[in-house]
Amino acid sequence: MMRIDNIDEVHDILLGIATVFHQICTKHNIPYCMLGGTMLGAVRHKGFIPWDDDMDFAVPREYYEKVIDLLEQELPKEYRALNYRNCEQIKYPFIKIEDRRTCIDDKSLDCPLDAKIGLNIDVFPLDHCAKNSWRMKRVFFFIALQTLFFLESPTYSKPKALIKKICKFFAPKDTRFFIKKIEWAMLNDNDADYVGNLIGRWREKETFKADIYQNLADYPFENIILRGPKDYNTYLTQMYGDYMKMPPKEQQLVHVEGVYWRK
Repeated sequence: MMRIDNIDEVHDILLGIATVFHQICTKHNIPYCMLGGTMLGAVRHKGFIPWDDDMDFAVPREYYEKVIDLLEQELPKEYRALNYRNCEQIKYPFIKIEDRRTCIDDKSLDCPLDAKIGLNIDVFPLDHCAKNSWRMKRVFFFIALQTLFFLESPTYSKPKALIKKICKFFAPKDTRFFIKKIEWAMLNDNDADYVGNLIGRWREKETFKADIYQNLADYPFENIILRGPKDYNTYLTQMYGDYMKMPPKEQQLVHVEGVYWRK
């Protein structure tokens, strides 16, 4: 395998995946939007945050299963749509679109490097929810259990690693057990005033009045156009505070240990 050390090359691979995702959604009138650091990059950098090595998108829950089907039918052969139903490495109920020509050195995945998934973008479902509701807390509870029992981290201290080992001994054999519980807990409440990416990294921070995710605009992103919340200021302020301020060096973190071209 050949390691990809140039972040610009990583960005080009991600842009290729994002372009195809955008084209499929546009063709079938799927209202997708950028999330998190991808949206921040679009506003602050007109493209990638310089050190970023992933991209995040979302589609409303009512389009989510349709998107899975469309991706399986229409993705070019070098890409593949992964979810927990067709890939054991996916530990949460969202989609990863991978470039099959690559693999990532992700320490949370307990398998040989050449068996690991490729560089990918994430596509999350957006769910209606009442803010700080019991339903939302239920989702977060099952996510915490899924993380405790099934996800690894190279940064664990020895005591935490021991606790993790004990938990794994008592874990259900089916790694999808808690994923199914999370999906059950996320059942849509279409009358709720808020919409959120409940399985995203930022939890409550990614929950907004529904119009934030519904009113979209086009943004230049490197050499392509992608969609994101029209009211980017409200979105990014809640997510990051003073979002135009660059973080200190120690917070400029990558998501994976390395990216490689397969042989």
